[in-house]
Amino acid sequence: MRRARGFTLVELMFVVAMCMFLMLLTSMIFMTATHTVQNQLSSRQKLAHLDGMVEKMRSDVWQAQSIHLVNDHTLQLQYTDQRIQWATDSKSKQIIRMVLDSPDTSPHQRYYPAGLAILQFTGFPDVGRSEKLPGVDLPAFRVPGVDLEVLTQGQRDAVVMRLLSRRQLLEAQHAP
Repeated sequence: MRRARGFTLVELMFVVAMCMFLMLLTSMIFMTATHTVQNQLSSRQKLAHLDGMVEKMRSDVWQAQSIHLVNDHTLQLQYTDQRIQWATDSKSKQIIRMVLDSPDTSPHQRYYPAGLAILQFTGFPDVGRSEKLPGVDLPAFRVPGVDLEVLTQGQRDAVVMRLLSRRQLLEAQHAP
């Protein structure tokens, strides 16, 4: 007696189940890839916005006549005709650039690094004092300015940028 060739119902159900599993796996991989690309584009835009804010802050500090740190999260810059204040709110959700003592009431500029970056200012009141750096044989002189610590999401260590004032830098170079 010859056996009929073909597939049994159990074999067909097994193949359909395997196909469904592969389709589910493929759709999950596709969704993950799509979310990753969207998050990358969003992060790139936020980082470009943060970079523009740091560039504006760097320009403000460079042109300042004097620098005053109110606290770790507030920086005041004195110009000949106005003062500019950079500050973060208490929850570090936004960074605000305010023009103080200005004849025109220009609006505040608000930057929202919301969870992307935390800023902290550190200043050096003892400008021109030499200090011994660890691992370096020559003394280093502190330059006038302010250190800006930027801690971005996903980083363990903060990026520290030294923002310098042109006038104070020239004064420090010509100081005895």
